Amino acid sequence: MLEEIFEKLSEEITDACKPFSKKIDVGFGTISSGKNASVSIELMNFTPDFGGKNIPATPSALSTYGFSFYIIPRHNDYLKLLHLTELISSHFEQKPFMQWTIGGKEYEMAISSMEVPLEVMNQFWIARKKPHQPVLFYKARVSDI
Repeated sequence: MLEEIFEKLSEEITDACKPFSKKIDVGFGTISSGKNASVSIELMNFTPDFGGKNIPATPSALSTYGFSFYIIPRHNDYLKLLHLTELISSHFEQKPFMQWTIGGKEYEMAISSMEVPLEVMNQFWIARKKPHQPVLFYKARVSDI
């Protein structure tokens, strides 16, 4: 199920980036950017809640997934990188709820940005052994409808 959720996120990011470019590489995990723009989506943590234990009065058949992830836009032109970052951020700000059908079942995803302290951001880039660049952190919850 998590694979399908990330595929749907990829589609959302591709839609968000259409004003920037008709074709953009959206991938999972670390991908490199050549001359073309690219965006990578990476999972930070995942919490399946198959019984809906944190949702009061829900049928036991419903399942819920909570997770956080980050999005790293890449481009060799920094101003274009900023534009790409802004498009993605604006998309999820304007569309914080999404509904999808996966395998004949309907799901809803609620997404919100995460505030990340500068110290944590520094540790993030030190651990990746990369120079600082724009990155978007999000938390999401996907539930059966």
